[in-house]
Amino acid sequence: MKRGPKPKNLKERFDDSYKKMPNGCWEWQKGLHRGYGQFWITPKERIGAHRMSYKLFVDENMPDWSIDAQINHKCHNPICVNPNHLYLGTQTENMKDRFERRTYEITRS
Repeated sequence: MKRGPKPKNLKERFDDSYKKMPNGCWEWQKGLHRGYGQFWITPKERIGAHRMSYKLFVDENMPDWSIDAQINHKCHNPICVNPNHLYLGTQTENMKDRFERRTYEITRS
């Protein structure tokens, strides 16, 4: 009986999904949702690619979701999954950083 290739584990699948850029960002090459990379853990379960990167490379015990904490980007590139460009923070910190760096879109009515 002929068998196919061994299925890849989560880390191998993740590592096959980004491209290392000259600026140090690891840009997500797979599906996006609202401008952020999406990693499918199972065919029915997805997680933000930057959250998955943080779990794989920084803190494997981090909960999938927390009302008080989120994974923010130091580089302000929403498709970056380089764990060195990510930090655990709050929405308030993210908005303050975003305002200080002016990495938001100004909308006019």
